[in-house]
Amino acid sequence: VEHPTYGKKPLEMSFDERNESGFYFQVRRSWNVSQRDDFRSSCRTVAEQKPNERVELFEELCVRKYGSVVAAWRQCLDPTGIGRLSFAEVCQGLRRLGFSGDFRDVWREAGGERTGMVKLQAFDSSAHQRIETFTDLLKERYVDLETAWKFGFAKDPHGCIEKEELIEACTNLGYPHDPEELFKDLCPVPGRTALSIWDIDPVCSKQRSRGIKAMLPG
Repeated sequence: VEHPTYGKKPLEMSFDERNESGFYFQVRRSWNVSQRDDFRSSCRTVAEQKPNERVELFEELCVRKYGSVVAAWRQCLDPTGIGRLSFAEVCQGLRRLGFSGDFRDVWREAGGERTGMVKLQAFDSSAHQRIETFTDLLKERYVDLETAWKFGFAKDPHGCIEKEELIEACTNLGYPHDPEELFKDLCPVPGRTALSIWDIDPVCSKQRSRGIKAMLPG
C-alpha cells in the first residue's frame, strides 16, 4: 500500500505530510513493518519449528559432517581454540557449518542470551564432561601433554594411539566414564581409527604449534 504522500512534491504536501515523509518517519515505518510476523518469517528471524527441534537439526548436521559435536566445535565453530564464542562468532561458525535453521534459536537454546557467550558444554555437556575428566586425570598424573603422551601412552609425539590403547590408558588412570565414547569425542574425522597428540586438547595444540610446553588444562 502506497503512502498518501507518494509522488507528491514538497510544496503539494501539508505540514503534517512533510513531517511524515521525513527520514525519521520513513525509518520508523520500516521498523514497524519489520516487526510483522510475515516479514520476520520471510527473513528467518522467527523459527518455523520449535527451538528444541532446531537444535536437534544442528546436532545432526555436526555429526554428519564431522562425526561429533566436539569435532564440529573444534574445527568449525571454534577453530582458533578460544573456548567461548559470542553471538557473532556463533553465526559465523553456523554459516561455515552450512546450518540452514534459525541462528538465534541455536544461540538461545545454548544459553547465549543469558551469558553473552557460549562454550562447548552448552552444545554437548556429556562430551565436555568426558573430555574434562580425562584431561584432569592426565594433568594430575603427568602435568603436561607430552609427558602424558610419552609415559601414559608410551608414544613419541609423532605416534598415534588406537581405541584399544586409549581404553587401556583410561583404565590405568581410573577414568570413570566410557572410554569408547571418549574416543568418539576426540576423533577429529568420522571413521578415523587412531588419535594423534594434536587431538587431545585444542589449547595444548596451540601451545605446541608455538613451541610452548603444552600444559594440560584443569
